[in-house]
Amino acid sequence: MWWVRCSGERMRPHFPRNTGHIPFEGALVGAVVTFLDTSDRERAKTALEESESRYRTLADNSFHAIAVSVDGVLHDANSAFERIFGVMLEDAIGRPITDVVAEESLDEVKRREADSIEGSYEFVGRHKSGRKLVIEATAKNLALDGRQARFVALRDITERRRLEHRVRQIQRMEALGELAGGVAHDFNNSLTVISGFTELLLAELDTLDPRAADLREVRKATDSAASLTRQLLAFSRQQVIQPRLIALETAVQRAIPLLRRVIGEDLAIVTSLAEQTTVVLIDPGQLEQVLMNLCINARDAMPIGGTLTVETARATFNEADLEDHWPMSVGSYGMLAISDTGVGMDATTRARIFEPFFTTKEVGKGTGLGLATVHGIVKQNAGFIWVSSEPGKGSSFQVYFPLRHASPEMPEAPMPLRVPTGTETVLLVEDSQSVRAAAQAALKHFGYTVISFPNANAALPLLDQSDSQIDLLITDVVMPEMSGSDLAVYASALRPRLKVLFISGYTDEMVVRHGVPIGEVSYLQKPFGPVELARKVREVLDAR
Repeated sequence: MWWVRCSGERMRPHFPRNTGHIPFEGALVGAVVTFLDTSDRERAKTALEESESRYRTLADNSFHAIAVSVDGVLHDANSAFERIFGVMLEDAIGRPITDVVAEESLDEVKRREADSIEGSYEFVGRHKSGRKLVIEATAKNLALDGRQARFVALRDITERRRLEHRVRQIQRMEALGELAGGVAHDFNNSLTVISGFTELLLAELDTLDPRAADLREVRKATDSAASLTRQLLAFSRQQVIQPRLIALETAVQRAIPLLRRVIGEDLAIVTSLAEQTTVVLIDPGQLEQVLMNLCINARDAMPIGGTLTVETARATFNEADLEDHWPMSVGSYGMLAISDTGVGMDATTRARIFEPFFTTKEVGKGTGLGLATVHGIVKQNAGFIWVSSEPGKGSSFQVYFPLRHASPEMPEAPMPLRVPTGTETVLLVEDSQSVRAAAQAALKHFGYTVISFPNANAALPLLDQSDSQIDLLITDVVMPEMSGSDLAVYASALRPRLKVLFISGYTDEMVVRHGVPIGEVSYLQKPFGPVELARKVREVLDAR
């Protein structure tokens, strides 16, 4: 039934005859239902599209790359996948997922794909440029259009692994440094004794005496051992230093004649020095060690000849530069670069060259301390060192020290050849019996009156005697019960005009920790010989 409006009449119901066709009201209801179904489908379609858009937005903005593969072929991925591996999705989809896997990890990734292994693991990825990446992957199996698919979340952890390796390397170097510092203390005491008595015996013998030649060999071996000890301390960054403002260009020019004798005639030396003076703050002896060790290392890398290049320059690093030069800081630096045309190094060797006692030389031809020493000196002076090298393409070591905007200091006058003597009274306090005996014998040899004690407590009664004559106190820094610094404070309170000379075989850090501010007091580092001790004593006694 439906309503019909006739001309001039009110609407009235009309009942059609049964014609065998669908009643009009049935068609209307069907149309309404069809309209409603279409509307619902449109809304559902819109909702689905919005949902897909939201999930695509979430996926594309994920910190992880997301990849969906079917039978080992990439089915879908997000934009982070493009970013990490440097590929375009339209090129990557439909290609084997192993296209982004480095050769060394292919077997592992294929095995996990074939066996549908879920969980987390790491593999070596491959950027489109060929650069290798460390990738952390988490895989899960799922059903996709009735087929088994594999959902994998990928994260680039290359930088994290690199930093972790650096931290482990630094920790290992620090541990070895502490060990080196402890060993150096015992070496220094022993070498002080050997050097002291050797020099005293040599002074008593005629130069033609056969025993004098033997003693000179002992002295040579002692000097060699002392040099090794200094290298250990330099590696551990704990040697006592006296920094000065030095122009790198001047240091290189002074070292060239010696370098020519050291590296031989079959190597050419080329210098490229900055026109503007490059001033850094460093101990002159340390800078010489860095330059000499790097040049000797370069010489050994060129057994059949080549070219050694020594370069100085100024360099400035900003925030953008630090990404490739971690852990450098923003600022200006003086650069000293030593380059060679030698055999070069592979990545494995480069990773270990600064480790102490690591060497690629034959047995007996290297201590493995040269580059470790350089590394320690550079770090001790707030510097940085970078190495670039490839097998067959030579090596370049670039050392950076903070740049100083000041004029370099004038070099000190050479030490006089004459050994000064004296007649003053010296109070010597040293807990090592052998070192005490060597120092006492040396001081007496040069004319001093010496009163010695094995520890501070034993010396206190003499200091308390007001009528006792003492011109100089020589005390070891680290001693049991009462330290040398505490003894000096006690003695100075009783005798304000008393001069004090500290001696120690411990490292710089240990000495400072025991209250002796190196650089502000008179200090002599072990090992030392009789002549060195006599000169230092005279210097302290004559100082105002």
